[in-house]
Amino acid sequence: MRVELKSRLRAAAALLSTLTLAAGIATMLPAGESRPISLALSAPQVFDLADAGTGVLDPDELRDTFAELIRTQLAAAPELAPEMISSQPLDSETLVRRAQDLGYPLAATGYLMRDANLRLGIGLNVYETETGYVVAGRSAFGASDVALTYALERELAGLGNELRTYLSARELERRLSVRRITLLSPVPEVIVTLTDGRSFAFDDSGAIALDDLPYRVGQTITLSAHRPGYYSQTVDHYIGAPETTVSVPRLQRRTRYSLGGAAFPAHGIGALAVGRWYPITDSVFAELTGGTFRVSARTELASQLEEDLDDLQVGEIEAFRLDELGMSVGAYLFATPTGPIRPGLQLGAGVMHAQGSGWNATIPYLAPLNPFVSFGTQRLRARVVTAMRYTFGAEAANRRWLITEGAIPYGRLEVSYTW
Repeated sequence: MRVELKSRLRAAAALLSTLTLAAGIATMLPAGESRPISLALSAPQVFDLADAGTGVLDPDELRDTFAELIRTQLAAAPELAPEMISSQPLDSETLVRRAQDLGYPLAATGYLMRDANLRLGIGLNVYETETGYVVAGRSAFGASDVALTYALERELAGLGNELRTYLSARELERRLSVRRITLLSPVPEVIVTLTDGRSFAFDDSGAIALDDLPYRVGQTITLSAHRPGYYSQTVDHYIGAPETTVSVPRLQRRTRYSLGGAAFPAHGIGALAVGRWYPITDSVFAELTGGTFRVSARTELASQLEEDLDDLQVGEIEAFRLDELGMSVGAYLFATPTGPIRPGLQLGAGVMHAQGSGWNATIPYLAPLNPFVSFGTQRLRARVVTAMRYTFGAEAANRRWLITEGAIPYGRLEVSYTW
């Protein structure tokens, strides 16, 4: 009986090898297609419940015979190139580790079970060596060795195509998966919140590398940057590659104070100091100005003063000194605090003191509804401010509008440092 069973197994193996060769020739891959997938194999474990004295094949011979049958059947698939890396059974962890070390993307191992009535069953698991996960499984049963051989052939027939499909999907997944996003910030103490709700804080290095992210190439993600004392800012970033770099924008500080200087073209030589306090950050302010100028005798203001001072018989006015002090309140309109260009209105009052050779005059004024435009979002900002004035008093420049100085409108050009 032992010799008969051995002969039948060998015949079945020979038949399967012949069928394998024929199938391989018939389904040969066209030139230029993908190379077969390398698949590492180890011999199956044998669970033999049969009485050893029955005269049938011993477990080792049974294992070797079906190990060759499995290898031969897998080789029939044009998508696979199976190789036996161990003639002895290996547990799945050892097999996967050894196959990965040898460069195999897949590894397969299984078991063969024979019960007391000589009925046979076989199971096969295929592992991805990079992750150790089971990616495919097969099982077959037969009342005899020949029946099991044909059942095994049927079960393994589509395995090669299934594994090719899996690896193709896995490769596509890798190409589309975002492996790393590097965040860059020009300043520390910034906290970035990603689309998925996770937050990361920058240190002095100004860089954060994020790995194993749940994003895909082609996706647009939203990042929100925060910093105490600054306006938050949200940006959208299109991910065009598995590794990408995102530059976090420089945040704008919330402004409570401003101090700067201004030129007043209508007055000629001189400068004006400007200080502001924002009780409502970047929205409403109170302003104090003070400065001194040298005003030419050819200006309209000089002509008006000369006309008003005729009663004092001061004669023709020459270039004179003009000091002024003003107060105003204002507000930004129609733009967010983080906008680079922000218009607004301000109104106020002040006093000018003109002093020439042998004369002087004090000129109070109102400055109603003067529009302005602010430029910039960082600490150093510029403004263009109109300065239409209505004078009043009993002696000099009584009840006059100061709107232009020839072709030059009344106004100032200002540069300020904010904090």
